[in-house]
Amino acid sequence: MNPDFIELREGEEKLNPLPSMFTLCNAICGFMAILLTLNAYPSHVGVPPMAVWMIFGAMFFDVFDGLTARLLDARSMHGMNLDSLADAISFGLAPALFIHVEGMSLMLRHDFPLLVIWILPGLYLVCALWRLAVYNTRSVLGIEEEGHIAFVGLPSPAAAGMVACMLWLLPQMEFDALTHFLFYFFYSLIAALLMVSTVTYPHLRNVCARLPRGLTFLIIFSALALVVRFGLMALVLLAHLYLLSTPLGRWASKWLDVRENGLAEVGSFRD
Repeated sequence: MNPDFIELREGEEKLNPLPSMFTLCNAICGFMAILLTLNAYPSHVGVPPMAVWMIFGAMFFDVFDGLTARLLDARSMHGMNLDSLADAISFGLAPALFIHVEGMSLMLRHDFPLLVIWILPGLYLVCALWRLAVYNTRSVLGIEEEGHIAFVGLPSPAAAGMVACMLWLLPQMEFDALTHFLFYFFYSLIAALLMVSTVTYPHLRNVCARLPRGLTFLIIFSALALVVRFGLMALVLLAHLYLLSTPLGRWASKWLDVRENGLAEVGSFRD
């Protein structure tokens, strides 16, 4: 018998099902988002708001399955593979369906290229699956992503958040049909391509682990308070802050370097 298989079986005997329950809740939220969207599709009303909330629910459970696994020291190959399968449903298939349904609803207002409305969701799904496969491969091989402080490529939950935000934000802007379509097209395309890019994004859990515990709780509490108070608008704001975190972080780093060098030059001049 393959010794790797024996080792895997020995490890799986210690499997703790609790983190996997959160992972399955993630998958169920994604599945419900798909069902809600399919049920609304014949009415040509686009993606229903409850389906968008299901994606954010999937993100909630996706965070908690990882936290629970670490607290209980219950990380396993079974959990990692189950997590990727759930993510493929909630952050791959569901957003791709959102993109298609939104495009079909836009066709009622303007005669847009039908081929784009079919190809773009497929591209998004391919990029999401590619991103998940790369992440799994790097995890199995023990390849660290920027010292575990950053992800290489936009994580699939963040990309799904971009699509969900687009579905809520664009109708609020009251664009004409052509402008709405162009925003919809490029927003979805950027979300897809960022997943397979080499752009680094903060690994929030590990970044928070390096901060004082009190500050970490303050940040989490503030984010939850914003969501409770402002709902989807707060989620849109937080999603875009994360999306822009890399260029903002680099700008802040350069600004601090220039400031420190300027202060050093002033100090040496006074000496």
